[in-house]
Amino acid sequence: MNVAIARPVPARNNTSFDAQLRCYEHICATSDVTIDVVADRRNGLQSDTLSVVEVRPDARDRVRCLARKGFNKVTSRYDFVSSDYSSLGAVLADGDYDVVETSDPTLYPYAWRALEGARRLEAGIVCGSSVTLTLSTPVNDRRAREVMDAAGSILCITPLAAERFQRLGLLETESERVVYPGHPIDTDVFAPPATDRTDRTGPITVLTIGRLEQRKGYEYLLEAITTLVDDGVDLEWEVVGDGPLRGDLERRLDAAGLTEQVTLHGVVDHARIHERYRQADIFALHSLRTERWEEYFGVVYAEAMSAGLPVVASESGAIPWVVRDGVDGMLVEERSAAGIADAVRTLVDDPQLRAELGANARAAVLERFSKERVAETFVSAWEQAANAGVRT
Repeated sequence: MNVAIARPVPARNNTSFDAQLRCYEHICATSDVTIDVVADRRNGLQSDTLSVVEVRPDARDRVRCLARKGFNKVTSRYDFVSSDYSSLGAVLADGDYDVVETSDPTLYPYAWRALEGARRLEAGIVCGSSVTLTLSTPVNDRRAREVMDAAGSILCITPLAAERFQRLGLLETESERVVYPGHPIDTDVFAPPATDRTDRTGPITVLTIGRLEQRKGYEYLLEAITTLVDDGVDLEWEVVGDGPLRGDLERRLDAAGLTEQVTLHGVVDHARIHERYRQADIFALHSLRTERWEEYFGVVYAEAMSAGLPVVASESGAIPWVVRDGVDGMLVEERSAAGIADAVRTLVDDPQLRAELGANARAAVLERFSKERVAETFVSAWEQAANAGVRT
C-alpha cells in the first residue's frame, strides 16, 4: 500500500508532528507500506526512511493568506488562518498512491486540494483533527463538508475532536469511519529509570514541562508550590520551557523566597527531555481552557506517563481521556491552586501511591499510545479508506 501524507504547512518545532513522523518511519520499517510526506520544504523534515515530496504555495496562495491575516488583524473575525497549496492536487496526482491522508478540512484549505488529488488517482482519502473547540476560519464550508463526506476514515486524536465535527454537522454520530489513535509515544525513549524511584532520598522532584504562558496554569502551580514549601513539604520544582511569563515567574519566585526550591531550566532539546522525566518523582501541569484553545491531547502528559510518573493535571479539554483520575494520576478542577497542592501533598506523603499510579500510567501508554499501537491504528485506517475509495 502506497500512502501520501499531505500535510504541507510548516511544522517545525511541533513535537507532536515529529512523533507522528517517527511512527511513519516505524510503519515503513516493519511492513510493506510505503509513505511519502507531501510537505513544504520549510518544514525541514529529515528522514532516512520517508520520502519527502515538495509542494509550496504559489504567489496567489501567499497573497490570499497575507490578505486574510491582515484582515483578521483588523477585524479579529477568524480564530485561525492557514495557507492554501493550490498545486497540491496535481502533485499528488503525479504519484502512485492508494491512500491520501490530509489535515482538518475545516481549518486547512489544502485538504480540499488533497481530495482533488485522491479523486484523480481513484485513491482513498483520510482526514482528521485533534482540535476540540469550534474555531472560526475562512475555509469554505462546502469544501470542508465535501472532504468529510468523501473520507473513508477519519482520524480523531480524541473523542472530543469527533464531537466537534458532530457539532458542526459534518459527521454522523457513532460513525464507523472514526478511529481514535491518540498521539504516538516512543515508549523505549520515554521509559522509567532503571532504579526504583521510591528508593531515592532527599526532596521529592515535581517536574513541569510546558511553554511559560498563562494557558499552562503557571499562576496556580506557583501558588500551590508556595503553599507546600511554606507548610514544610520537602520538594523541588523543576520547570522546563520558556515563554512570555518567564520574567514574571522569576520575580515572583524571588519575592516568595523560592529560588532554592525552584529551577527554571528554559528550553531543553527534545532529544534530551526524557532525561528530565526519569529524574523526577511527580509530573504536574495545569492546562487551562481559553476562548480559543484547550488541551487537545497533551503530549507531555503521555510522555510523563510513559516514563512511569504519576500525573497531577487539570480536568481541562481532552486531558481526562489521556489521564485517568485516580488510576494514572490525579485530576483537579481548573484554576484550583488548593487542588494542585492537595494532590501533590498526597503523592509526596505516599511513595507507594506514587509507584502504583506511575506503574498504571506506564501500562496505559504501552496499551494505548505506544508508537507500535498507534502505527497499527494508522495502517488500519488507511486500509479502510483504500477499500472504500472516495465516498460519494
